[in-house]
Amino acid sequence: MEADDLNISIHRDGSIIGRLAVELAISEEEARRGLMFRRSLEGGRGMLIRNPFQAEMTIWMRNTLIPLDVIFLDEDWRVMQIVRDLDPMSERVHVSESGAIAAIEVLAGTVARMGVETGDHVYRDP
Repeated sequence: MEADDLNISIHRDGSIIGRLAVELAISEEEARRGLMFRRSLEGGRGMLIRNPFQAEMTIWMRNTLIPLDVIFLDEDWRVMQIVRDLDPMSERVHVSESGAIAAIEVLAGTVARMGVETGDHVYRDP
């Protein structure tokens, strides 16, 4: 884990279904860049992009070299939408269905491997 990483867990019905170490996209530039230009991403790792306020979030894969899953979170840090298996370098824009407070970008297949579903909750681990 890197110094700026955050450990999070995904919960359903009081049980942890998965854990991730996520980089924090803190600045507007970091959020815009996301995981662009990365050649690899280890399993169990990702990036948390925080919206400055609850609003639609858009994700696209321009300059992104690895396939990704994206998990959109609502104001309660509940999974509100999942977009799976985004193609590298695609210009297609993916928009959250409603106001999102954050998005988590992970390696494609992570959502299926962990069994993440809408309604699951994300918590910061101690």
